[in-house]
Amino acid sequence: MQNNNSKLNTILLITVIILLAIGIWMLAVNDKVSERIESDIETSVVKDVVVKEEEPEVTQSKPVDPTIVFLKGLVSTYPYAEIAECHWADGTQFMLKKDSRIADLNVVYYNEQGAIMGDCLTSYELATYTPSGICEALVGACNEVVYGQAYTQGNPNSYFVDKYNLK
Repeated sequence: MQNNNSKLNTILLITVIILLAIGIWMLAVNDKVSERIESDIETSVVKDVVVKEEEPEVTQSKPVDPTIVFLKGLVSTYPYAEIAECHWADGTQFMLKKDSRIADLNVVYYNEQGAIMGDCLTSYELATYTPSGICEALVGACNEVVYGQAYTQGNPNSYFVDKYNLK
């Protein structure tokens, strides 16, 4: 009986070894197949994707207004400035009061190109100071505040104006 048990154990051992070998072989083949499938999928995805070269978006920028550039430069230099727009002699000028918090500062008149037309005192002794023709002419021509504190007639309260978005 021992002989039959020995043969049966041998057959059983051989069967287990064969099944184990088949299982190991199937795992190895499965890993290779999985890798190949993943590789094929990636390749397929790359092949199926149409690479579309985008043309750069052409945006038309607004032309830069040199007057606005000049006024923004004044505001960046004088953050507490008051700028008024003047209309005199068929042109536009700008009056700059460098600091609206100080009452007796000089005012400077500029043309649209940013050239100084006159540097004028706001408080002066008549005996020692004679204003230039530009200073006298432009005093009444500058009535629209385009940047800084503005007052409405008859109302003592001020409000901030930034007509050209200079800040």
